Amino acid sequence: MMFSPVTEIDAENQPIATFRMKRGKGLLSKGCILFITDTQTQWDDATVVVFDCFADGEAHDYEIDMSRNALWKGKVRQVRFQPASYPWPAAGELLTLEIESLQFPELP
Repeated sequence: MMFSPVTEIDAENQPIATFRMKRGKGLLSKGCILFITDTQTQWDDATVVVFDCFADGEAHDYEIDMSRNALWKGKVRQVRFQPASYPWPAAGELLTLEIESLQFPELP
C-alpha cells in the first residue's frame, strides 16, 4: 500500500483518481483507495472505494470515481492506495505490480 502526504483535496471538485498500473498475468483481485477527511479522521473501511483490476500482464489506465463513496466530501486530508488484495502465498510471477502514476488530475 502507498500513502499520500498529508494534503488538502477539495472532494467536490476532485472526484477522480487516475493511475496507470500493470499487474501480473492471472493475479485476479480487486484494489481499493481509502481516504481520511476533516470529519472522518481515522482510516476506516467506511471510506473505501473498491475497483476491479485487469490481470493480463499489460499496463492499463484507470479512472476511479471517488464520489461513489458518500463520505468523499469536504476536505480530503490523506489517501491510501492499495492496488491489490490476494491470498498469500502467491507464485512470484503473479506478484508483479508496476504503478506508473497515481494522481488527482486537478490537484494543484
